[in-house]
Amino acid sequence: MNIIRYTPSINITIDNQLIKSINTIQEFYEYEDRIILKCAEDVPEFKRGLICDLDCEFELYDTNSCEKTGTRKDSVKNLVLVYINKSSDMESATQFEYTFYK
Repeated sequence: MNIIRYTPSINITIDNQLIKSINTIQEFYEYEDRIILKCAEDVPEFKRGLICDLDCEFELYDTNSCEKTGTRKDSVKNLVLVYINKSSDMESATQFEYTFYK
C-alpha cells in the first residue's frame, strides 16, 4: 500500500502559464465545492475574483519500506478565489488562508 507522506507541491496556473508555486503549505483541504489553502506566504497575484487552475503533486511512499514509489498528480480547473483570510497568534506563524470555489 502507498501513502502520502509530505505536503503537496502546488502550482497555480492561468491558461497553462505558471503564476505561482506555493512552497509554504501549512494546510490543504479539498471539499466537493471548494479548496482551502493555508500557507505562510503572501501571494500578491492572488486577488479576489481570480480564475485559475491548481495543480497538486503528492509524493507516494510504500508503507513497509518507506521508499518513494512515485507521485500522484491532480489538477482542478477553473477555480475562483473568493476569500483571503489572515490569522496570527502568539504560538504559531502568521497564516494566509485562500478559499477557492470550484
